[in-house]
Amino acid sequence: MAISSSQSTRPLALSKQGENQLTIDWSDGHRSVYSWKHLRDNCPCAGCKGEFGQPPDPFRILTASELAPKPPLAPVEISPVGNYAYKIVWNDGHDTGLLSELAPKPPLAPVEIAPVGNYAYKIVWNDGHDTGLFTLEYLRQLCECPLCKTT
Repeated sequence: MAISSSQSTRPLALSKQGENQLTIDWSDGHRSVYSWKHLRDNCPCAGCKGEFGQPPDPFRILTASELAPKPPLAPVEISPVGNYAYKIVWNDGHDTGLLSELAPKPPLAPVEIAPVGNYAYKIVWNDGHDTGLFTLEYLRQLCECPLCKTT
């Protein structure tokens, strides 16, 4: 059930349903259902979707600064993520999640869901990912309830 821009539909309540689902009750009476995997697989951040929702252009002309020699790649910070992985921050600004082979990987789950203004939610995942902002409109598009799956 898509939300139109002329409506001011707002979430009234967010709740965990079972071990792997989020439900949102909306001001228009709709109840959205999402699996954690569905939300994580549809993360809208640039790292997951590519800049501006598009994959990088392989025919883009590189700038002089992109072609200039760079210092050798090296980690600047290594920190644990729970008991199963490490987050490595590199000197070029990127970060990498590295799973520990010694510990079992816990099921995918959010660590925190926080509102961003009146338009989105930021989800911090237990795999260390935290850059996606899920707008209210996008959340309505992602709804997995039986009514929305058939429309």
